[in-house]
Amino acid sequence: MLFRSYDTNARRIQWAEGGPPIFGRPFDGPSMSDLPLHLVLEEDRPALEAIFQDSFTSATPFQFEFRSRLPSGEVRWFESRGRPSARQKNLWRGVTLDITERKKAETALVRSEKLAAIGRLSATIAHEMNNPLEAVTNLLFLCSSDSTLSPQTRAYLSSADQELRRLASIARHTLSFARPRSSGGPAHTAGLIEAVAEMFRPRCASSGSEIQLAHNPDLRVAAPADEVRQMLTNLVSNACDAVAGSSGPIAIDVSSDDEYATIEVRD
Repeated sequence: MLFRSYDTNARRIQWAEGGPPIFGRPFDGPSMSDLPLHLVLEEDRPALEAIFQDSFTSATPFQFEFRSRLPSGEVRWFESRGRPSARQKNLWRGVTLDITERKKAETALVRSEKLAAIGRLSATIAHEMNNPLEAVTNLLFLCSSDSTLSPQTRAYLSSADQELRRLASIARHTLSFARPRSSGGPAHTAGLIEAVAEMFRPRCASSGSEIQLAHNPDLRVAAPADEVRQMLTNLVSNACDAVAGSSGPIAIDVSSDDEYATIEVRD
């Protein structure tokens, strides 16, 4: 819907002929002769009035978004833009657009980004839980192998092991739910290895160690690239933790035969 002009002295708006009534009201009503601020939701009016006042006083263009409730009860978003006329003083020309669909798309995008962030956080937490869970499970196994344990203590350890396995199952389900779909192969191992090594080199250098690579620059494997990268990232991260405080190197070797490829990370 276009408004053709607005006279700030007469406080009268002239709507463009044939403009559709996007406010759900006719343009020829008395309440539509001035700027229809009464159609704006009450919480949006102070900001809108301030923008109008500032623009009319300084004779500078304005652009703002606001909400309006139609007679049907539906709330829709609008955007108004205007600028002073170059030929006539106190006269403004502008346009008002219905941007409800754009706002819905923006809201959906924000919601999608939030869900993606929650998924990444869930995956990170689930992955980080696996290492201590595995360690505790191994410790319970070692404890249960002690022949001097009483039957009651052994039963307690068995119950603890069952609960840990249940927690590990929850972590795995969370990880599989949050993990994004894998990109298809083949994966170019050289590019993945070099990218991961480049990411961890500063961390290794801070502890006096270095990453050494030995790989076939042309090797490709029939595996999802993002999963291979995640595997390498986890292995190299663990290796960096292992060499912290020492000057030992981390070696990443890739070898292959006619059927298999082997990626080896040594610290």
